[in-house]
Amino acid sequence: MDELAQRLLLLPSHHEAERAEALRTLNEADARWWLGFDESLRSHWSWALYSHWPVVARVARGGDVDALDVLLAGCHADGRIREAVLARLAALGGPAAMTVLAIRTGDWVPQVRIRARREVDALLSKAGEPALSPLAAAAIATRKRVNGSWLAERIDEHVMGLTAERLEPLLRIGDSRTRRIAYRTAIERHRLDADHLVVAATKDQDQRIRVMAARAAVAGARSLATLHRLAGSRTALVRAEALTALAAWGESAAIVGALADRHPVVREVAQAAVRAVGGDPAEHYRRLVTSTAPPVTAQAGSSEAGGFVEVGTAPPVAGFGAAGGSAQMDTARPSSAVAGLGVAGGSTEMDTAGVVAGFGVAGGSAQMDTERPAGVVAGFGAAGGSAEMATAPPAGVLAGLGETGDRADAPALRVHLSHPSARGRVAALRGLRRLGCLTTEDAVALLTDPSSAVVKNAVAALRPDAATLDADLPDRLLEPGQPRHTRFAGYRLAVARGPWARLIVDLRLLDDSDEQLSHVARVDIDGWLSRAATLYRMPTGQQRAELTVLLDRASPTLRTAGVLRFHAGLT
Repeated sequence: MDELAQRLLLLPSHHEAERAEALRTLNEADARWWLGFDESLRSHWSWALYSHWPVVARVARGGDVDALDVLLAGCHADGRIREAVLARLAALGGPAAMTVLAIRTGDWVPQVRIRARREVDALLSKAGEPALSPLAAAAIATRKRVNGSWLAERIDEHVMGLTAERLEPLLRIGDSRTRRIAYRTAIERHRLDADHLVVAATKDQDQRIRVMAARAAVAGARSLATLHRLAGSRTALVRAEALTALAAWGESAAIVGALADRHPVVREVAQAAVRAVGGDPAEHYRRLVTSTAPPVTAQAGSSEAGGFVEVGTAPPVAGFGAAGGSAQMDTARPSSAVAGLGVAGGSTEMDTAGVVAGFGVAGGSAQMDTERPAGVVAGFGAAGGSAEMATAPPAGVLAGLGETGDRADAPALRVHLSHPSARGRVAALRGLRRLGCLTTEDAVALLTDPSSAVVKNAVAALRPDAATLDADLPDRLLEPGQPRHTRFAGYRLAVARGPWARLIVDLRLLDDSDEQLSHVARVDIDGWLSRAATLYRMPTGQQRAELTVLLDRASPTLRTAGVLRFHAGLT
């Protein structure tokens, strides 16, 4: 940024093509980038050469200036100059000018701040929505800064004051931050019908809007069809909201189907609903693990592809009888979450699209399903797949058994460490670990799995006891012919064997052919040094001998080799 700031400040006014390209670049930059660039510009202006002052003179005197001059002067170190160009920024328009104007509404100089806020008020009253998107983006970026909350509050106030006709286009605007404000306002005013809310909850690109719309749709749901459409969403939090409401309506089939959902937050809601009526979710998981996956039939009332499907022949869970459930299920329950489950809120991690066992939604992580055939598990919402996949329980079933079962379920999970899908193997591994039944042999056997997700979980299980493993195991995994994720597994196990084993493997990999692994090792040496003074054991004789050779080899390129020798007692 500093280099760009200096180059733009020195760019002659007659270099029209370069100035136009610079302006295009600045208009494409987002608000967070502008916050840093504003600081860079002000730092350069503060020690500006005399050659910079013609720009300021042209702006201050109202002479022949272009948009780039106005933007640069709007970030000047002198508050009087910043104030002088605010009207020009407002008149200029465009994303960059609006962003600079927005930043100035939180300026530390009161005169600049007040004038900038006056210009923003005038823009919102005259230009309205065209100026709103860049201002809203800047408001999100600056709201936690000193004096930065005014703009966000002003935009909220503006949007909430819009008529229905002026609000409606904002629901389709490309900028997600502006769209969130519009949806929040429309929902608070009850302007959106059930269909609009369901479409937003299942199809909007922004997760916060999806969850916001789902909660509103659930709160106002007047039919099961609305809830079933939400239950088919690819977003876990939306499915959890719908499932909570379906449980309150006594929809036992929905609860049974969601027990095998791929996401833990949805399974947890389903498991809590089963327990609420005296059932045991573990019994359902045991039946599904030990039997072929049952066929499914489309749920009546589902109106979109990939929506809710009912596990038609699954044995009922204790406490769930005929469709419609029991009177116990009809008790009111908050739409935001089953008490204590923390469904409210969310993260991008929860936003992964994926296969919902019993819901038939296609998708998933390429990393976790590298060897999965086309389609999802047969009998769980999609045609296709191999015979092996058709008889294997879905990953959600294995995960659910690990969450609700006991140590007696370990054999049923262990056989699925060879599950045909990577997601299934991960679920079996995690389930065994959660039950305290994962053996070292189980985890070591998975270290060469073709899926990096499986290997990562196996390493996580082995790292606490890495020092007790076969000393040659990390070396075998680190052999050059191994896949990258296998070599990284060997590295993580090697560094977990102790501080001197960690330093040795780092030094070995400094000139490795894998540049990423070599870089990680080089960075880790600095991390090792930051804690070297806390070591209370010196290396063994064998380790000292190898460290001597490795440090001699690394000395020409490793600036810290001398310090490492000191800590290892080699000087």
